Amino acid sequence: MTHHILRHCNSTHNRENGAKDYEVMALLGQQSTKIHTIYTHADWQNIVAATARLGAAIGQDGLSAWLSAQRQQADSSDGTED
Repeated sequence: MTHHILRHCNSTHNRENGAKDYEVMALLGQQSTKIHTIYTHADWQNIVAATARLGAAIGQDGLSAWLSAQRQQADSSDGTED
């Protein structure tokens, strides 16, 4: 077990247990959301559940618009850090 693997596990398990991104980032001393996404691995079931919660909160039309915007943002991303 290495320090690097422990950081990945810590980040992922904290998110799975309900910690917010900004809380995990502060705990691990991360300044960049890009780095945070590298360390935090999303489980497909958690992604589906999060999408369902979002859909319940904003309605199906809002969810469709949000997913479309996310898809467009991913397609237009050039991979550079902001």
